[in-house]
Amino acid sequence: MFLHLYEAEGKLGPQSGGWAYYGTRPPYTWRPDEIVTDPRALTLPVDLPPGRYSVKMGLYTPGDALRLPAYLAGTRQPEGRVPITAIQVGE
Repeated sequence: MFLHLYEAEGKLGPQSGGWAYYGTRPPYTWRPDEIVTDPRALTLPVDLPPGRYSVKMGLYTPGDALRLPAYLAGTRQPEGRVPITAIQVGE
């Protein structure tokens, strides 16, 4: 799983990636229709400029970093990532 922070212009910032649930749940352990949680942290650098940022997540294969298809409300999302929230970084 990956978690990315994007600037308003779409530039990739801080990111976090790895197996789900603290690295203990690779996809081959998932059961059909199971909801797999991933309490992943995304550390923001202290010098991150103020502004609005979007947080997006998705799945990828570790060896070649190939992203898997991602859907939101039945619509396939570009670049295999789904927006999950936006944050405002103040001064």
